[in-house]
Amino acid sequence: MLYAIVFAVVVAILIPIAYCVLSVKIPPSVVTAGATDITANGAVFNGDLTQLGRSKSVRVSFEWGTSSESYPYETDPLAMDASGEFSFELAGLTSKTTYYYRAKAVGDATGYGVEKSFTTP
Repeated sequence: MLYAIVFAVVVAILIPIAYCVLSVKIPPSVVTAGATDITANGAVFNGDLTQLGRSKSVRVSFEWGTSSESYPYETDPLAMDASGEFSFELAGLTSKTTYYYRAKAVGDATGYGVEKSFTTP
């Protein structure tokens, strides 16, 4: 009888804990890489999706703008179902302007890479 009571108490405690642990959202992990092919009016943003978190598919993109930590623009998202590198070619930039950007990955939650910057010639 005592074993049944102990078992019932343990189950009553562990099931809610297991539910909470399994329902925790883990964001994908993404790295912002340096921009390449920088010209007076364009550049290529580069990133690396290193982990999908708990999602089977993740949407990656880049947020960007002309002020640090302010990203009013976002590239079209690209769906990825495995880790790996991704890039986006951006046109229509202004010469002699500094641009700030970061990689973004959306799955069960949202992950961000660190901010990078470059200046167009």
